[in-house]
Amino acid sequence: MAPQIKVSFLVYTVLRLICMYIVSVTIIQGTKSIIEWQVDRTGGKSEYMWRNMWKRVVEFFGENHFMIFVAGTYGYSATVFWLYHSIYLYMDMTEKPAFLRKYKIQEGKNSPLTPAQLKKALSVILPSQMYAIMVTTMFYPIQKWRGMPYLDPELPSVPRLVWDVLIIAILQGGMFYYSHRLLHHPVLYKRFHKIHHEWTAPVSITSVYAHPVEAIISNYIPLVLASAIVGCHVFTTWVWLTVAIIQTANDHSGYHFPFSLSPEFHDYHHLKFNQCFGVFGILDHIHGTDSQFQESVQNKRHHMFFSLVPISKSIPFPPKSEERPKAA
Repeated sequence: MAPQIKVSFLVYTVLRLICMYIVSVTIIQGTKSIIEWQVDRTGGKSEYMWRNMWKRVVEFFGENHFMIFVAGTYGYSATVFWLYHSIYLYMDMTEKPAFLRKYKIQEGKNSPLTPAQLKKALSVILPSQMYAIMVTTMFYPIQKWRGMPYLDPELPSVPRLVWDVLIIAILQGGMFYYSHRLLHHPVLYKRFHKIHHEWTAPVSITSVYAHPVEAIISNYIPLVLASAIVGCHVFTTWVWLTVAIIQTANDHSGYHFPFSLSPEFHDYHHLKFNQCFGVFGILDHIHGTDSQFQESVQNKRHHMFFSLVPISKSIPFPPKSEERPKAA
């Protein structure tokens, strides 16, 4: 049976992306202006600040394009990854601060994260991360061919930066959806992707808990190839990787916090396996791989909420007469 595509859903998603662009530009431009105002107020020269900061980065790598893109990109992304994930890791292992536990999506699962579970996760994650260097090196010639600016001290304007990141995210989302669905083919799933789904109730650090083949094909190649296609400034690539790392961590965190983007969509994928393969939900809706999710309580919770009351309490599961969804 062909999936029923709701035009209203597609329109809503496009409008949401437009709103994200406008809000992001407003917030970043406003923050940038405040920083520049403070610099000028203390006797500095804000017009040279960003230029000089990037100049120091370039000089650190000896003005070598290869080192900036490969070593710089890997070093920067790995630093962001471990700094951000360490926050969730502390929460998962200590269950502190206690007042945040109420925002857990799948209550009581992998809570707390045991040292044995962490050791097992790290045994897969640390080798997997090394493949990022290989992929970045592999795409360096494409980045050069596309004319990615490296030494240019003029960083992109805020509207251009946000626009490039949005286009990269859309491209990456498409590549991730189809490569992810491919990995759910019975042959490939059993051989490569099943390892990622050992975590039916994921924690943030398991966002890169994957077989090397999956890590390369579905995780790292879409991340780097999307920015190569756009041909953006290498600084934009680093901003994009920051966004991707943080959002992927949040999607796997198992927490749905107020005032933050909802992770319910991807958490449902780990719960059911055959639903919600993508990022934005558009391709899932077009291909009908969100049909169960659309009828679920998790879909009703799948939005940003602005109350300190956990959304699991304001939108609870049905009474016990209706069975709570189980992992597939």
